[in-house]
Amino acid sequence: PRNDNTFTQAERMMKNKKCVGIKLHPVCHNYSLEEYGDKVFSFANQNSAIVQIHPEKRADYIIPFANQYTKTRFIMAHLGGEAHIQAVKKLKYGNVYVDTSGMASLKNMIIEYAVSQIGSERILFGTDTYSAASQRGRIEFSMISDLDKENILFNNAKELFDLSN
Repeated sequence: PRNDNTFTQAERMMKNKKCVGIKLHPVCHNYSLEEYGDKVFSFANQNSAIVQIHPEKRADYIIPFANQYTKTRFIMAHLGGEAHIQAVKKLKYGNVYVDTSGMASLKNMIIEYAVSQIGSERILFGTDTYSAASQRGRIEFSMISDLDKENILFNNAKELFDLSN
């Protein structure tokens, strides 16, 4: 976000049907959302973009941005505990999802707990680990309803990414 050419490039790429949104990783790319959040999310909002974002310091940092930029749909990576769940619960507009990517979602009963607290409609299947099979198995063998599993594994992504055709 420190380089305005990035926004020009992103705008051009988002016109391609193969591009579904923007991925942000503030920690790895060494910038702070406190400094650049409004610039990035206003751009995303203007383009009705989906933004996948890795947690910065705390999961709840996304709440003010999600409540302000309501055309933007956010995916908070790496469901791993109460902080992600509470962040989704505190939102006004339902424009934030969490994904099951990463090792944290393999914690005992975290999927079941998340479904009981925020419903399966805000959880997306994710595979950001060494083994997509372990992530899929974690959902398929969880103690949630078949509909909840279908929502997490494909219904939610189908709706979010408009894959109905």
